[in-house]
Amino acid sequence: MRQLEEDEEERREVRNEHLFQDVRRAIKYHIHLLLLLTGAAKRRHSRQIRFFNTSGPVVAENHYLVAPLERVNLTEILSLVADKRYFVLHAPRQTGKPSALLALRDLLNAGAHGDYRCVYVNVEAGQAAREN
Repeated sequence: MRQLEEDEEERREVRNEHLFQDVRRAIKYHIHLLLLLTGAAKRRHSRQIRFFNTSGPVVAENHYLVAPLERVNLTEILSLVADKRYFVLHAPRQTGKPSALLALRDLLNAGAHGDYRCVYVNVEAGQAAREN
């Protein structure tokens, strides 16, 4: 009788050990799966869906666009800048004037065309106060 009880106890311990290993494997699998899904979600979140921007400057990472400096005579503009001359960027609405100026600012600040420090200032909000 005692031998039967000992055999039953041993079988129970073996069964428990197998269950424990199965649970450990399942937990490892689910943790691995969770890490994979979390990594995929982070990658998906970091790649924002681009769209056509219809207001304000375009940002290449966020918007579909025609390269801003391909729409202007960059050689002439760089010549005017080098000669310390003024220039006016005049074009109809929604044609990319701010985007071209921001791209020009970035190009000049990069230092490839001389030692320049450029800033972009939008004074459009001041138009409301011009009558005062």
